[in-house]
Amino acid sequence: MSINRVAVIGMGTMGAQIGIVCARGGFQTAMVEASEQQAEKGMHAIEAFIQKQISKKKIEDSTRKEIMDRITVGTDLEGAVSDADLVIECVFEDMEQKKDIFRRLDQACPGDTLLCTNTSTLWIAEIAASTDR
Repeated sequence: MSINRVAVIGMGTMGAQIGIVCARGGFQTAMVEASEQQAEKGMHAIEAFIQKQISKKKIEDSTRKEIMDRITVGTDLEGAVSDADLVIECVFEDMEQKKDIFRRLDQACPGDTLLCTNTSTLWIAEIAASTDR
């Protein structure tokens, strides 16, 4: 399987950083938040992080443009994942919210899309059980 399109659900600290890494790696990266305000806040955090990397001379300004050109941001989860090869869920540690997202992903994503979670304390098997995959 080839991965070309990635979707990141949640634009908090972890989601924003994962989105940057994906876009910097050359993947078209759709980032999803629950509200326009949260999406805007997440995008500002991404831009600030990249600008800081430029000021530290860790990346070039041309790299900033390449990264930003690969990132799209919105609130439409189903639309963002409809053609994703890989989805990485990065919402806060709430089992019911994660299970709800995975139920939605199971319906909206192509059958061969890889579904991943970024969790440190919750049971992956319980999250996965909310899908038919």
